[in-house]
Amino acid sequence: MPLSPLHLPSIVGRDRELGILYDCLDAAVSGHGGIVLIGGEAGIGKTALAEAVTQEALKQGALVLVGRCYDLTETPPYGPWVELFGRYRQIEGMPPLPPAFAARSTVGDVASEAALFHQVRVFFDELAERRPAVLLLDDLHWADPVSLDLLRFVARDLPGVALLILATYRSDELTAEHPLAQRMPALAREGRATRVGLRRLEEVDIQALVAGRYHLVEGDRQRLVAHLYGRAEGNPFFTEEILRTLEEGRMLNPSIAGWQVGDLTRAHVPPLVRQVIDGRLARLDGERRRLLAVAAVIGQEVPLTLWAAVAGTTEDALLPTIERATEAHLMAGATDGSGMRFVHALIRETLYDAAPLPVRKGWHRRAAEALAGQVDADPDSVADHFRRAGDERAIAWLMRAAERAQAARAVLTAADRFETVLRLVEPRGTTWARERGWLRYFIGAMRRHADPHQGIAHLSEAIRLAAHCEDHDLTAYALSVRGMLHAFGGDCRQALIDKRAERAAPDYRIPPATGVLTRLHMEQSPQPLTGSVEIPLMFAGRYRESLAVAKHRFALGDLDALHMIGTVSAIIGRPEDARDAYSRLYPHLRDASYVDSLAFTLAEELHLVQLPYAADRVGARRELAATVDAAWAIIGDLYGLDPRFIALPHLLLEGAWDVAFPLVQEFAAAPARVNYFNVEGPAGALAYARGEVEIARRLIRRRLPHGPDTPPGATWFAAATAMQRLAAMIAIDGADLPTARGWLDAHDRWLEWSGSVLGRSEGQYCRALYHRAAGDAERAAVCAARARSDASEPRQPLAGRRASTPR
Repeated sequence: MPLSPLHLPSIVGRDRELGILYDCLDAAVSGHGGIVLIGGEAGIGKTALAEAVTQEALKQGALVLVGRCYDLTETPPYGPWVELFGRYRQIEGMPPLPPAFAARSTVGDVASEAALFHQVRVFFDELAERRPAVLLLDDLHWADPVSLDLLRFVARDLPGVALLILATYRSDELTAEHPLAQRMPALAREGRATRVGLRRLEEVDIQALVAGRYHLVEGDRQRLVAHLYGRAEGNPFFTEEILRTLEEGRMLNPSIAGWQVGDLTRAHVPPLVRQVIDGRLARLDGERRRLLAVAAVIGQEVPLTLWAAVAGTTEDALLPTIERATEAHLMAGATDGSGMRFVHALIRETLYDAAPLPVRKGWHRRAAEALAGQVDADPDSVADHFRRAGDERAIAWLMRAAERAQAARAVLTAADRFETVLRLVEPRGTTWARERGWLRYFIGAMRRHADPHQGIAHLSEAIRLAAHCEDHDLTAYALSVRGMLHAFGGDCRQALIDKRAERAAPDYRIPPATGVLTRLHMEQSPQPLTGSVEIPLMFAGRYRESLAVAKHRFALGDLDALHMIGTVSAIIGRPEDARDAYSRLYPHLRDASYVDSLAFTLAEELHLVQLPYAADRVGARRELAATVDAAWAIIGDLYGLDPRFIALPHLLLEGAWDVAFPLVQEFAAAPARVNYFNVEGPAGALAYARGEVEIARRLIRRRLPHGPDTPPGATWFAAATAMQRLAAMIAIDGADLPTARGWLDAHDRWLEWSGSVLGRSEGQYCRALYHRAAGDAERAAVCAARARSDASEPRQPLAGRRASTPR
């Protein structure tokens, strides 16, 4: 009797896709890696296709690591990466795991998200030097946001290493707001991802599948193909399930001569595979189906010890059910040998949905209690089971999960956990006002870079709740962070209202918040975000005040204050003080692994010290610019800005306009967000120099919607004054001298108000052009001389050259 062809899997109708994937594999093995995004509907064969490539990779000697995401559960921070690194076994000559993933089952404490990303990149670089590798990240539509950010980061440098990443996802799960959908353009652009979209099989593909598996007479073959194509509609998984149902129902029978097809009109094969699975499950006795339903509640991967505990039985008593489920192709052995797994997520979903809700809640409660008793209990998994059980204990475990995510610098995952807790306690009304307020504070603080406007809304509600319950600590914390977010968004006036005069005083300290979150089971007291007082002062152009606050913080032992001291010193014309502050800060940042702060500070030294005061020292300038590029490549777009855009001022000086201008176009087209304040002016200047006046005007309107009448301190000073000069130049070139004068007068008011030195020479240069256009050569010469003088003390070679060059 022939062996059942269902034990002989084959891939049909995918020659083009396999060709693309095998080409990518060959390129990776030869040192030119990449990322392939494999998308399609459930059951379309994404995983099967990716696994076929991993099998070929193993034959070629590559290392294969797999990390999966799972449905119906809360994905822990870096969930698929934790699983992937957990499968890595270090042998002689191979690099150790990244320190953050050395524990295998979780993520260890890291100084910052950027530090963790850097560890992972170093690991893969070292791994690929020793052996080609293939990573399979399966079902990314269920991944947590920070896992997707790590993927995007790793994918950036793949062309130079022997590493291929295969990522599968359900395309029909992606809405416009889905985290993967939002990151897909960046993956395609930065990682030069290859996208493979899987279509449904054509009838000719079903014919090839049937011909390859079954020896049939022509009439039977045609009937079977028509039956399969008409009901499965080209979905490979549905097709496999229907074939399995036909074999088990004896309507597709093996014989000595081959295979025979029975009366297919008797086959009740409904169009939805869930009903196909239901039909197979119905042939199991009640106890075995109950045990499988318990397994579905536990998860896609089902440890035997946990399964037995939740089901109220023994591991030995599970064996008959395991054998039957394996024979029915419902489950298979887990890769680590500790339990079982469902062969497809749809099988688990069918079992899960069929269980009555009250019964399901009881099983979730048992699973949570069993998991909670383990030594290294996973707080996300325990919290998810308690939440689905409707159990009060979910709050405590969700808070643990949030704190773990914070420790791993997975701030968006932490925000999601806090939001889940908030939904659980919102119905409790005013009796939980304080806890709800603190949850709003945490959410706003966690989302401060990803969505500052949403963060402001949460913090405003936190302030309202704090007033209701007279929680002065919460008021101070929420005002502090909301002030920062207003400053990040460019609304410096509202930022300073939040800070208030007494909060800007050098002796102001945010109080510690202790003992206020007992009912939320917080294990650690919340910590204030440092540097929040002087940031809006500096953004607004109140440089002397921000410098006084920063120096006071430094005197109290806060080394991070050196960052603000360096930045403000450069702006007010003290480049040597700035260099000294930065040089004292760098060892502290490196020792503490503050990779993101290091990148930010290096960029400020380039933009505020090297380019204004020493641009003619070409070797030193280029060396620092290369260091900035390397640092921002590590942290990516942590601040909501394409890291390549940070190089814009230097690209302009180097004459690389063709490289820089596409970045300016992308920046101008994007909605207003948290932007790096030293880049906006050069972006507008380049657009205008390229003749793209409308792009330049758009940037001016975005920063200064009220035109020259915008008062000093209302928005980012450095960006605003750069836009004022640009607007004046456009007006002069257009012979609109009254408008130009309005912009130049506003520029003078802002400079006088702030005490800024940077921008003075450029402002006088614009004045000289204005007077020349007005026909007043004498006043033009006076302004040009002032421009040269301002560019000489302190020395500013770029400004001085412009002031000395007639236009």
